Amino acid sequence: PEFGGMTDVQFVTKAHRASMPVLLYGPPGTRKTALVLAAMPDSYVVGGRSDTEASDFLGSWTQQPDGNYLWVDGPLVRAMETGTPLLIDEIALIDPRTMSVVYSAMDGRDRLEITANPDRPTVEAKSGFVVFGTCNPHAPGAIMSEALLSRFQLHIEVRTDWSLALSLGVDTKIITVARNLTSREAKGELRQAPQLRELLTY
Repeated sequence: PEFGGMTDVQFVTKAHRASMPVLLYGPPGTRKTALVLAAMPDSYVVGGRSDTEASDFLGSWTQQPDGNYLWVDGPLVRAMETGTPLLIDEIALIDPRTMSVVYSAMDGRDRLEITANPDRPTVEAKSGFVVFGTCNPHAPGAIMSEALLSRFQLHIEVRTDWSLALSLGVDTKIITVARNLTSREAKGELRQAPQLRELLTY
């Protein structure tokens, strides 16, 4: 889709350059994750699950072959220190209490204290670091706190681009069926309609 004369990839790239956190939401299969990675292929990624923990962002102590423990930084820390974008995929599936670990990195403070390792210096975000999130708001268990939602400056709904499906070789009859089912979904007649991922699989 077009965003003010830009393609979706150009839009995400421009948001990154402007240090604007973006939340991309929509049904599964609309290529939200693929969009972010197409725009910023070097991004660090955290996959959201109900059992995602703070250590999945910050890092943890890891036992070495000699029995000693070594602190290993997590993707949030590495992204901040290298000035690299961080993509939190399926962010709404992560417990809101866990998500609080990113607050200070997203609200202008641009710094992070790692209490699990008191000897670790305060992490300062370098230019280029920004957080992007993707989610299906209707997935079972999906929830995001107001505190987290407010830290994303842009909330963008992502739907299937039917012209893209056509250009990728999907049969026009199947696209018509999918569009009709999507219309029925919008009316509440269906829970979920097939999107680009399913069309490409078909």
